[in-house]
Amino acid sequence: MQRLDLRTVLYDVVEKYIVGYLDNELLERGEFQFYDNEVSTPATNVDELIKEVEYIEPSDVFAVDGSSRTFVSSKGVVSIASVSLSSSMHPLVGVYPSISGLPSLDLSIPFIALASSFKSSGITPFLYSSEIISTTSIDGTPFSSFQNPETIEAEIRLILETEAILSSKISSGSLLIIDGPIFPPSMFLRYQVKEKLSQRRKTVLNDKNVVGIVKRLDKSQFLRSSIKDSFRRDFVAKYRVDPLSFLNDEAFC
Repeated sequence: MQRLDLRTVLYDVVEKYIVGYLDNELLERGEFQFYDNEVSTPATNVDELIKEVEYIEPSDVFAVDGSSRTFVSSKGVVSIASVSLSSSMHPLVGVYPSISGLPSLDLSIPFIALASSFKSSGITPFLYSSEIISTTSIDGTPFSSFQNPETIEAEIRLILETEAILSSKISSGSLLIIDGPIFPPSMFLRYQVKEKLSQRRKTVLNDKNVVGIVKRLDKSQFLRSSIKDSFRRDFVAKYRVDPLSFLNDEAFC
């Protein structure tokens, strides 16, 4: 009986199966299939989806990035968020909350969220009126330890990032970079909360030059599903590719 060499076996598997599986012959031949539409959001004219732009170097580039952590115990949930602002001119323009003498952003909003495990929380009363601590969601609903901790920390982090965009330390006309989508999907947040967060961010970004940097395109379907019916047909007719034939934005790009 002939012994199989491991390298030969692996080569055959990679060459004949894996490479062939990853190749998209339909795209190479210029063919496509038109898939049934899915729930999607309106998009712009198809001619504006892919275009060449002239780059004008801004005077300064700023970047906003938030961070959050959650501590869970039998007594409840404590979520803490922070936000920082940097620029191409200064490594650190400001942070909130400011610690260890670091430059501060001009913010005075809660960066700590408390969700008690008790019907009677037992939390010191002055905390409820504190400008740094919140016990209720943006829609007025009290935070609950029954919630997924990620929903609480995500909410206060997104609020901090949005308000930081209004900082007076960001010079007028400059370019602003946001870590993640300009309008985060936040799928695990309640609809009312997402709506309020989106409306607030839309107001804040009204006259700003903003770029959102999305890193995990393999976990996103926003781009592929953002082309509405008529635009999608025009897109397919022009580029011979149906966005819905891809499972995620990384494959689409």
